[in-house]
Amino acid sequence: MSPAGQQPVKTAERLAAQIVEDINSAGWPVGEVLGNEPELMGRYGVSRNAFREAVRLLEHLDAARMREGRGGGLMVTEPRAEPVTHAAAIVLRRQGVGVAELYDARAALEVDIVGRAVARLDDNGAALIRDAVAAERTVTPDEIRGHTRSLHMTLAEVAGNRPLTLFLDSLISLSDEYARSELEERVPAFDDRLQRSHEAHGAIADAVLAGDLETATRRMRVHLAAVLEWMPEPWI
Repeated sequence: MSPAGQQPVKTAERLAAQIVEDINSAGWPVGEVLGNEPELMGRYGVSRNAFREAVRLLEHLDAARMREGRGGGLMVTEPRAEPVTHAAAIVLRRQGVGVAELYDARAALEVDIVGRAVARLDDNGAALIRDAVAAERTVTPDEIRGHTRSLHMTLAEVAGNRPLTLFLDSLISLSDEYARSELEERVPAFDDRLQRSHEAHGAIADAVLAGDLETATRRMRVHLAAVLEWMPEPWI
């Protein structure tokens, strides 16, 4: 493609970035319409093609979408983590990252999260952790994906660092992809593994609630190492 042919895409990327910046400066008002197509084209000084390409980028990012009908236009939406996870999966696939490397990254991140959770633990955090562990007792096979992240994401919430929470959510989502075949087929010994995972989560939670950082860290490392041993052949 010629440089001239690339220009609309570059313009669209810059426009999408500018609109995100403007949305953020406005406090990310979810549901607010920023303007209709002609208004926004005039405001940002771009062509219809560049504007519509920028809208496609914003919709992919879940930052905004076009609302049809009277009073319609470019509406601010609530971003989700899924686009980040999908983009990360594509990069990791291309780079040939294996399941062991993925779990090594998870261990490093989750050990840090455990330390932060222990340091910041208060009554509200303790209640969240107890609720997460109690909810696992009623999990069904169809809800297993929720089990794989419930306590882990709760600890991240208690740790109080939102970027770390997003990174962990992405890594857990990728871990779920590795385990997809087992989750769908219920391979032999699956229920036993699930029970041991429940027990490990309870033991980790007990140590965090007791403020025992050394034990909580050790139990998290052992748990993730055990899950890694259960993983099927990597799909990346």
